[in-house]
Amino acid sequence: MKKRAFTLLPFFCLLFSVCSAQEESRYHYNKVYDYENDTTPKKNFHLDSLLQFADKLIGKPYLSPGRSPEGFDCSGFTFYCFREHGIYLPYSAHEQAEIGNEVSISEAKAGDLIFFQGYDLNDKKVHHVAILVNKKGEKLRFVHSASHGVHYDTFDSPYYHPRFIKIRQVY
Repeated sequence: MKKRAFTLLPFFCLLFSVCSAQEESRYHYNKVYDYENDTTPKKNFHLDSLLQFADKLIGKPYLSPGRSPEGFDCSGFTFYCFREHGIYLPYSAHEQAEIGNEVSISEAKAGDLIFFQGYDLNDKKVHHVAILVNKKGEKLRFVHSASHGVHYDTFDSPYYHPRFIKIRQVY
């Protein structure tokens, strides 16, 4: 009996390490980054570079869940764009809506994240996120991944305007 238990020990150790690695990767961002307090601009962050990078992804397909050029969902798109510029966001839209500093529409600027409700206007939860691309004083415009893939939309569209929740600055 002891011999059998001893021979199975490496198997259980391997199984435990695989499960632990999966658990670690699942919670990696919450353990490593302090989203509540780390709102300082990153040393190598350049807003124009972020916006140009996002623009180059126009036309990439929608894929849920997706966070690579093979296909993006909304939060996967913002996650990918910011990560490539040294800013690590949580993966989901509702988690992204809780980091950084909330700003008003009049204070909003390019690079801020804008959040929306989903299809159901009675559900007040965040279900969609996009990156603002307009300069201050211009009509609010954003880039995002939705059912038509990565594309531009405007804040005053009949679909998005009534679903607006908030804007947050994360860099």
